[in-house]
Amino acid sequence: MSTKRYFNEILSQNSTQPVEYYKAIDWNQVEDMIDKLTWEKLTEQFWLDTRIPVSNDLDDWRTLSPAEKDVVGKVFGGLTLLDTLQSEEGASLMKDYVRTQEAVWNNIQFMESVHAKSYSTIFSTLHTKAEIEDIFEWTNNNEYLQFKAKKINEIYQSKDALKMKVASTMLETFLFYSGFFTPLYYLGNNKLPNVAEIIKLIIRDECLTKDQEVLTPKGWVSVADIRLQDLVLQFDKDTRRTNFVPVSTISTDCAPKIYQFKSKLGYVDLKCTPNHRLIRKALTSDKLITRPADLTLGSSSYWLHPTEILPSNSKVEPLTKWEEFYICLSKFGTVVESALSKHLVLSSSKPEIIAKMKDLLKSLNIPYKEYSYPEGNGTVLRISKFNQFGIEESKLKSLPKRPLNEVDSKWCLQYLETLFDWVGAKCSDNSYRYCSINKESVDYVQALCSLAGYKTRIREFEDRSPFSAEGLVNYSLTILQEGSTSYGAAVTRTELEGEQIYGIQVPSGYLVTRSQSGSVVITGNSVHGTYIGYKFQLAFNELSEEEQEELKAWMYDLLYTLYENEEKYTEDLYDEFGWTEEVKTFLRYNANKALMNLGQDPLFPESAEDVNPIIMNGISTGTSNHDFFSQVGNGYLLGQVEAMEDEDYTVGL
Repeated sequence: MSTKRYFNEILSQNSTQPVEYYKAIDWNQVEDMIDKLTWEKLTEQFWLDTRIPVSNDLDDWRTLSPAEKDVVGKVFGGLTLLDTLQSEEGASLMKDYVRTQEAVWNNIQFMESVHAKSYSTIFSTLHTKAEIEDIFEWTNNNEYLQFKAKKINEIYQSKDALKMKVASTMLETFLFYSGFFTPLYYLGNNKLPNVAEIIKLIIRDECLTKDQEVLTPKGWVSVADIRLQDLVLQFDKDTRRTNFVPVSTISTDCAPKIYQFKSKLGYVDLKCTPNHRLIRKALTSDKLITRPADLTLGSSSYWLHPTEILPSNSKVEPLTKWEEFYICLSKFGTVVESALSKHLVLSSSKPEIIAKMKDLLKSLNIPYKEYSYPEGNGTVLRISKFNQFGIEESKLKSLPKRPLNEVDSKWCLQYLETLFDWVGAKCSDNSYRYCSINKESVDYVQALCSLAGYKTRIREFEDRSPFSAEGLVNYSLTILQEGSTSYGAAVTRTELEGEQIYGIQVPSGYLVTRSQSGSVVITGNSVHGTYIGYKFQLAFNELSEEEQEELKAWMYDLLYTLYENEEKYTEDLYDEFGWTEEVKTFLRYNANKALMNLGQDPLFPESAEDVNPIIMNGISTGTSNHDFFSQVGNGYLLGQVEAMEDEDYTVGL
């Protein structure tokens, strides 16, 4: 339980009682950075129902049948009941149990009231007073609605901190969605867009496309293949450091519009939704700038790349001679097979390379025989029966690797310096090029560069040397030292057709990502309906294994109970329209999301691909215009406020 009031123990001359005082929030010293990030996100996304012209949907409303109007009214009656419960009971009671800055929770509680009020705005616009009274009469007496409201409220009233968080997460991520289905369905059929916009504002998110990758301890992985609790590399914009952390939430949706950002030289290539946050650095200062993608991006900033921000770990063992040996073999090693045996051959035309090879073999106690090509064309070092020295043939053409979460920036720099020394081509004073036909090795080197603070770009081309197989692809990695950021001005933005999108969340709010074309940048991650789930996971991880198993059993039992009731509620609402099975699929998909928000494994086999694509398209959170004349869309809600500087006050002077 959080402490609302703080007490000093200073004893006055006239009393021995503690003196009560309030402690001011220092946002620069917040214990959990998720609180600060959540506050920023909540304030960025502040909205009111009064800005959305629901009355513009009246023409669509008049085309609906009486039965359709009836189900829409019941749906919003049910949503009103649940949001009323959440704002008046859940949010209020949990304030003392979420281990959060109270200011953050006050904002959450207020927005729950905004949600409930927004439904009333819909009622008052689309329904008569008598119809509204009938809707609330139905809502207050529907056994399935009352069952889930009572079930959730019983948990809230229990004051069990962990169970309250579970109930809240299941309510927000699961139980609302039987009702959300209806406005999203109509939106997907080009009806009631402003009504649906309110729902989209409640559930909006920001995401990446599947061809964007994130860095894991095993290397670069597509966002589509990331699973709950997988470790990914995050960036902390306050400390400017990176570290690997578990993914707390994963979401998948469909977006009608995608933006692609590209630089002329290829060091920036990013595809994301319009709401996605982008992080850059000011040209004239060290200030970081974070803005949604739908805002105009000027040229007065750099796109941020990792810049020597991984903290050094003194426990990391330095690069070994065996690791250096395999780096050497990846470039110069070949297995030659005769009728009687196999030999490992190291060859080079450069005497200085041969001398280094000899020193390396000597340090590893590996015997060799030396042969010289005629006319000074090079030297060969032959190792017979190389298997007996522990040399693995399968590793000859790939670089040695350590899990990336077991290294630090110092080790990465040592590895890269060794690699440059053996196989890298120096292009200039601060740039190198590493080439290989082994994509896995190139990917690994790029990952090390990202941890060490180097800007990189991968290009691929067909190897046309006379000794190469036809169609063989060579990969070229350009490496820029000293954190060069000279390419921000050349970035352009192109609007593309929508596609499947993926949202993952990490505590800092920012991810190190790579595009399909091989460029690395830092972008914002998803902050969508996950806060309470995150707080639950913090407390859950402090329990003993026995306590965890007991709570998990209770949690899954609760989900089963709620799902069985939700099936009946769905049948009651939608059997007449033939939507029941589609709604149940949508429910199971969102039930899985609730479990994942809580750090648990999904229960049902359903994924985003199983949900009606009309619904998934409707649930996307891209910007749309609510009114042709005012040009008000949900994008207006997402602009970030930046601190004013002296020059900002000199306009017109």
